[in-house]
Parts: sequence; structure tokens; C-alpha cells
Amino acid sequence: VLYITGRNGVGKSTLLSAVADYAVDIAGKVTLDDKLKEAYTEKDWQSLVCRLGQHNRLQFPIKVSDLLMMAYYRQRSS
Repeated sequence: VLYITGRNGVGKSTLLSAVADYAVDIAGKVTLDDKLKEAYTEKDWQSLVCRLGQHNRLQFPIKVSDLLMMAYYRQRSS
């Protein structure tokens, strides 16, 4: 779990989008455990890096803690 704070507009969401590979117009390299992102298969990367954006469109009421638990257990069972 990662916690990032900062003022509005400093790039917190952009940073996380780049790491999760959602932002395509970002310069630089992303590494995890001293390996470039490109060294991972897409499936392996997605099993290690997950992103829940601040604007989601869930169609049912759910607590954040329950949503995170569901994501955690989905990763462990796949």
C-alpha cells in the first residue's frame, strides 16, 4: 500500500498513472525491485501493480476497506 500526499496539481495522480501504465505521454522509466517495467510480462506487472483511481463508476455501495480487501484477495487467488 502506498500513501502519497501533496498540494493540488503537483502530479500525484499522474505519477500513479505512469506507474500503473495508464499515462502514455510520460517521459522516464518505471522500475520495481530493480527491474524495468518492460522486463515484466503484462500479466506479471498487473499482479504486482494495481491502481484504483479517484473517479470510479461502481454501481453498488461499498466501503473502501471492502473494495481493497476484494482486490487483495483477487490477486492472491488468480
